[in-house]
Amino acid sequence: MESLPVVVENSSLATGGEGLLPAIITNTGYKATEEAINFFVASIRNLNTRKAYLRAVQNFSNFMELRFPETGSLELAKPIHVAAWVENHGGEPQTVKQHLAAVKGLFAWLHSHGAITNNPAASVRGPRYSYNEGKSPCYAAPEIRLILESCDPSTLVGLRDRAFIGIMAFTFSRVSAVCALDRSDYVYTQSIWNLRFSEKGGQERDVPVHHELQQYLDDYVREAGIANGALFRTTRGNKSGLTENRLGRFTALAMVKRRAEDAGLPDANKMTNHSFRASGITAFLSQGGQLEEAQKIAGHATPKTTKLYDHTTRQVLRAHIERIRY
Repeated sequence: MESLPVVVENSSLATGGEGLLPAIITNTGYKATEEAINFFVASIRNLNTRKAYLRAVQNFSNFMELRFPETGSLELAKPIHVAAWVENHGGEPQTVKQHLAAVKGLFAWLHSHGAITNNPAASVRGPRYSYNEGKSPCYAAPEIRLILESCDPSTLVGLRDRAFIGIMAFTFSRVSAVCALDRSDYVYTQSIWNLRFSEKGGQERDVPVHHELQQYLDDYVREAGIANGALFRTTRGNKSGLTENRLGRFTALAMVKRRAEDAGLPDANKMTNHSFRASGITAFLSQGGQLEEAQKIAGHATPKTTKLYDHTTRQVLRAHIERIRY
C-alpha cells in the first residue's frame, strides 16, 4: 500500500510541515493506517508528546526495514523483532524505555481497535535503570547570574533574552510553557504580578513574579510595545526588531547556548533549556526552600519528580571531598 501522507499542522500528528506515517504501519493496511492516525490525533493532545511518539515509532520502523525487511508489516512482526530493536537501540536507558512505551501504546491501540491481530510489543521489557538525580546540567547561582548579565539591556533582543531566561530561572518552568506565554498571561492579581502557565494535561498554574524578574519583564514589554499576542517572539533577519511569530523551543535552545557561551561558562554547548529548571530548584532548596514549595512552583505532580532536579547533594559531597589532604 502506498504511504498515506499526513498533514501535521495544528490538529494533526505534529507541527512544522508535512510528514508520513511510518511504512510498517501503512504497509499493514488501511485499517491500521486509519487507527494509527486516530491514536496520534485523538488520544494524544500534547503536540510535543505526539511528535515524540511519532519519532519513536519511526525509529522502530527504520530498524525493521533495515534488519528485517521480510516482515514488511506489523502482522508479520514478532516479539523477538521488538526485543532486537530494544537491544540495538543505542540510546540512553530512559530514552529506550520512552520509545518502547510509545511503540507499545500505539500497538495496543491498533490491537484493541481490530487493526492488528496481535501486539508484538506487549511482552517485551525495556532496560532497567534508576536515577536519584536528573541528568540535566545544573549550574551554580553565580553562573546563572553571568548568563543573565550577558544579555545586553540596551538592545531589544537582549531584553527579550534576559526576560525569557529569567522566567525559566525564577519559576522553574518548562521551556514549552514559557514559549506558549501570551501578553495576557502576565497578570496583576491580588496586589502582585503573576505569570499564568499552561502546562501538560491542560492544567494552568499561576506563579508569583520575583521582583527582579518583574523588572526584566516590564523593561522588555515596554521596549517591545507588546500589548497582546505572543509574549516572546522571533527576531527579524537583521535583528532590528521582533516579528509576530512566537519564539519556539529550538530557537530558544540556540539562544540559551549562545548566551552561556557569551557568559564564558565551561561546556556552554551542553547548556539546555532544562538546565534552568534544575539550577533554579537547586538554588531554591540550598537557600532554605522546602521541597513541597519547590514542587508547587515547578508544577510537578509529586515531590519525587522535583527531587530529581535537586543537585544540593553534589554540593555537600564536594565539601566532604575537599577535606582530603595529601
